[in-house]
Amino acid sequence: MYFKQAGERYLMMNQKERGNLIDNIVQSLMFVDEGIQKKVVGHFKKANADMGERIEKELFLEV
Repeated sequence: MYFKQAGERYLMMNQKERGNLIDNIVQSLMFVDEGIQKKVVGHFKKANADMGERIEKELFLEV
């Protein structure tokens, strides 16, 4: 419900923009506690499953 707009915006981006977004998010989360990373990834998955899974993969998380 609250994540719909973010997911729609992600879908409007082209592949390069999506890649840049994922890279920026991963760089921001890289040194954050793993528990927080997992929680944030869960939120991104609610916005868009692909986005969340890509971030999860880049952070080497098993949520």
